[in-house]
Amino acid sequence: MTMFTENIFWFDVIDSTNSEAYRNLETAAHGSVWAARFQSAGRGQKGNKWESAAGENLMCSILLRPLFLPAERQFLIAQATALAVCDLLSGWGVKALVKWPNDVYIGEKKVQGMLIEHFLSGSQLSASIVGVGINLNQERFASDAPNPTSVLLESGVRHEPEAALQELLDLLQERYNALERGEWVPTDAEYKTKLYRLNQWADYIRCDTDTTFRGKIVGVDAFGCLVVETKERESDERESDERGSDERDSDERGNDERESDERETEEIAIEERETEVFSFKEIRYVR
Repeated sequence: MTMFTENIFWFDVIDSTNSEAYRNLETAAHGSVWAARFQSAGRGQKGNKWESAAGENLMCSILLRPLFLPAERQFLIAQATALAVCDLLSGWGVKALVKWPNDVYIGEKKVQGMLIEHFLSGSQLSASIVGVGINLNQERFASDAPNPTSVLLESGVRHEPEAALQELLDLLQERYNALERGEWVPTDAEYKTKLYRLNQWADYIRCDTDTTFRGKIVGVDAFGCLVVETKERESDERESDERGSDERDSDERGNDERESDERETEEIAIEERETEVFSFKEIRYVR
């Protein structure tokens, strides 16, 4: 039995499961879940609508009361939930990655979206409403969303929403328990390994200037901000010149000196790397 077992509320039609969770925020128990077969006003990040065919997908909102988490570490909730979704898909034989901050992708296509609303009490989290939408069985998408997909389209296998919800809740329970035990560093580290476009150079947009720049995702900081390397290392010319000089002088130096030169070259490369930190409102992916 998980913390989610006793308070799961299913609706045939509802405006938004996140809205229903908010309406019950003051009185509902920790671990309460609202799920729907159709949402008439489903919401996504940045005010976007969430498209979902009736009865085809999993749409739910989960109320958590993570009183043990300081407000500045609220991103751990998003990390734990995204990892639970990846766990779910992995169990179905589908490899998935997390497109920061919390979308889940199969290849270059979006299969899951998330909307999390946090509530604070002083310096601590008092509640989190975690809205999750997973495209399970939908085969056609009517909106202008550029890259939607579903588990059925990617794997050829159908999954019933009710059964998928229970599997997801069991996996989220494990991830949440790890946070309660203080396993924040392992959660951070595993989330990083699942990042979409990790260590790949790609184009991004600075939201304040609407300009495109070249960057490489190298991680996420403790506050959930994206860390992007924004300057490629200078040409290998500099290192090649140093290696050539090493070879010419090799007969005059011992092994210790050569190892020292190699360390200096590595230090130069590290110094040349420049990174910037972006919040969710400061950067956009170029599709």
